[in-house]
Amino acid sequence: MLLKFYNLGGKQSWIVRYALALSLFLLALFLRFFLLPVEAGFPYLTFYPALVISFYLFGAGPSILVLALCSVASFYFFMAPFFTWEITQEAVIGDSAFIFFGILIGLIVKQINTYLAEQLRNEVELNRFKAIITSTNDAIISIDLSMLIRNWNLAAAKLYGYSEEEVIGKPLAMLVPEDSRGELFKLINRVKAGGVVDHYRAPRLCKDGKVIQVLLSLSPIKDGHGELIGISSVGHDISEQVRLEEQVRRMAFYDELTKLANRRLLDDRMSQALAANRRSRCHSALLFIDLDNFKPLNDAYGHDAGDLLLVEVAKRLKSCVREVDTVSRIGGDEFVVLVTVLERDQLLARQHALAIAEKIRLSLAETYEISVRKGKQAASTIQHQCTVSIGVVVFSGIEKTQDDILNEADAAMYEAKHAGRNAIRYSGPANSKTTS
Repeated sequence: MLLKFYNLGGKQSWIVRYALALSLFLLALFLRFFLLPVEAGFPYLTFYPALVISFYLFGAGPSILVLALCSVASFYFFMAPFFTWEITQEAVIGDSAFIFFGILIGLIVKQINTYLAEQLRNEVELNRFKAIITSTNDAIISIDLSMLIRNWNLAAAKLYGYSEEEVIGKPLAMLVPEDSRGELFKLINRVKAGGVVDHYRAPRLCKDGKVIQVLLSLSPIKDGHGELIGISSVGHDISEQVRLEEQVRRMAFYDELTKLANRRLLDDRMSQALAANRRSRCHSALLFIDLDNFKPLNDAYGHDAGDLLLVEVAKRLKSCVREVDTVSRIGGDEFVVLVTVLERDQLLARQHALAIAEKIRLSLAETYEISVRKGKQAASTIQHQCTVSIGVVVFSGIEKTQDDILNEADAAMYEAKHAGRNAIRYSGPANSKTTS
């Protein structure tokens, strides 16, 4: 309330302030006449309150006028002998004391006004800050040093689904998936140590159980003495951006139909395998695989049936190798399997690679059941037999380039084709084959 009155007085022009100060004096004079008889004493009964109000509302200039007028009025009207300008010792002492205390009141009120002006500025800034916090699209959360939520804006409520009443005083960890809480503690400790966290991607848990991706910035909150009292978190939802980035990444590195690695990703994995082999002196193997009976299925039932067969082939290939190995589709019905971290001994590595090739050959030779549709007819399930020809190369990373390895595996695969299909050929000093 004081701030409102102070603000009201401070906004007036100087003419209005002097006029109001004069009116205040006249009101005080009237009240003095009204409350007590002239000869009753207490000449400054109403003048002191008027002086305080004047200094508070109108500032020094108008208040000096009020002080002078009150001094003259008290001397003339309310000090003996009354209604004369005769100077007495009592009048001089009384008016001198009034002027002294009036000036003292002015100094005190000035300090109060300075304090109130600062409070008013702080209040304006606080309201502006609250308006910004409320209207921003970023979720803004503040926590104390115990990681308990202390502030929660509307954007945070929209993003996470919790109202302010549901989260104030609750641990921030409630918004973090359990497997990511260790990372949260690391980030908080970094800020406590004086650092900041800027544009950090992190998963966050909504009220409905949905996990979203949020871009976060964390910064310290300090008091007037520079002591850390909390941490602020500003974030916004980037789930759609992450989804699109992942989609672009998959389009760049994965086959759209089978979801297997494409040629670009295979080249990268081969480069890594060659580097790892040079360090560890281990071997890796490349299996070049071509379907033997794919075209007849396409010709008879269309590309949809062929696509279903390719998807099933991809599943079987992945089931035959480890997760660390790479299964890729590099052409229509051509696949490549990169098997890494085989034995240092080349003979043992070769045996291992051929065993994997045989496992693949047997798995892909099993009958496929494919749902097909011709024209407007109802879908029906057909059985299809499709064997494979496999070329195998074992390499260490020292004597061959990526192109050399792929070309040798491709040549070995064609040897298997020419040998009657459903076979394995090894590119090396001696060939090994398996036929149906």
